[in-house]
Amino acid sequence: MRLVLGAHNLDLPGGGATYFATVAEHVQRLGHDVTAYTREPGAVSEGLEDRGVSVAGPRNLPEECDAILAQDAPTSYDLAERCPAVPQVFVAHGVEFDFEQPPHVPGVVSKVVVLNDRVRRGVATTPLDVEVVRLRQPIDTSRFQPRIEIGAAPERAVLLGNYLKGTRRDAVTAALDAAGIRWVQLGRTAEVSHDPAVALNEADVVIGYGRSILEGMAAGCAAYVAEFSVDGWVTADTYPAMEANGFAGTAFEEAPEPGRLARDLTAYDPGMGVVNRELAATRHTAHEHAQRLVELMENLDPRPAAARQVAEMSRLVRLEWAAQLRAGAHQRAVVEIQRRALAAEDRGLAAEDRALAAERRALEAEGRLGEIKRSARYRLAQRMAAPLDAVRFWRR
Repeated sequence: MRLVLGAHNLDLPGGGATYFATVAEHVQRLGHDVTAYTREPGAVSEGLEDRGVSVAGPRNLPEECDAILAQDAPTSYDLAERCPAVPQVFVAHGVEFDFEQPPHVPGVVSKVVVLNDRVRRGVATTPLDVEVVRLRQPIDTSRFQPRIEIGAAPERAVLLGNYLKGTRRDAVTAALDAAGIRWVQLGRTAEVSHDPAVALNEADVVIGYGRSILEGMAAGCAAYVAEFSVDGWVTADTYPAMEANGFAGTAFEEAPEPGRLARDLTAYDPGMGVVNRELAATRHTAHEHAQRLVELMENLDPRPAAARQVAEMSRLVRLEWAAQLRAGAHQRAVVEIQRRALAAEDRGLAAEDRALAAERRALEAEGRLGEIKRSARYRLAQRMAAPLDAVRFWRR
């Protein structure tokens, strides 16, 4: 089949972008003609081109294709306008933002794929009336390989994700430092890594959420779910609930506890990595996921004509997403300005305190000088020095 896989952003690594790259490569390995379509190319799309996947933008999209796979609303609308009769499968990575929801206009998408039960429940609350297919997150288990030897105690950890920062990050790194575990952070808030496989393949522990947990599991790491919230270690017992939740950290209802990670690190077991590798290799293989997607796209009906004029919807959703990104950037800028203002105020108060302390020291010195001048010893020294002062005066 001639397939177009569409994603608005392929510039920086993230859960959606790495999913897209994994799927594009493995669908092409099945022998299909794959074109990756994006309006925001970058590191991820360049990596796809290096692996032999054709990448196209709005100006060089193929004139014909047999099916479309889209994973965000603006791209779905965009491709529906450009390929009006071509059926489309939509992969929903979330429903919190309009950008990631499947289009609600009837006839734009034929099927929706979800990667966990949490998103499936969210899609079910939308007015979209299409079949929803539940698949698992796919991981390239040939790229993420476990270490030959796993230590009895954890020595290296990878913090993998784009959102761990501030006090949450400080709490995680403090617990790792206290346990004597070396760590590296990969993601947009730290060192950007386009291919975290090397770091994970040498680590004992991965800390993150979503796809990052599964990538660490495939690499044979003990996996700890913690970014926005904490679910703790992935084990054979906790895996079903965590996987259904998308490893989002909200599978369980435990109350937050500041010292939890430090306590949980003492429960590390090298056998966790062995179990995790087995779970990833038997339930999350990329080639099986690609096969299921192809099966879905082979059995789609052509899109009805009523859904063909949707370019304006694509533009509006793109504008809304851009506005949300700008609003987030402005909010972060305001917080930074407030932080700097408070820091400047603190510096001003500190300078005022230093000035008052200097004034107190000057007054104390003046008082001590007055006491010295009033002392009998000082007056005696003055009388003894008077003849010498007179001689100096007459010499001048």
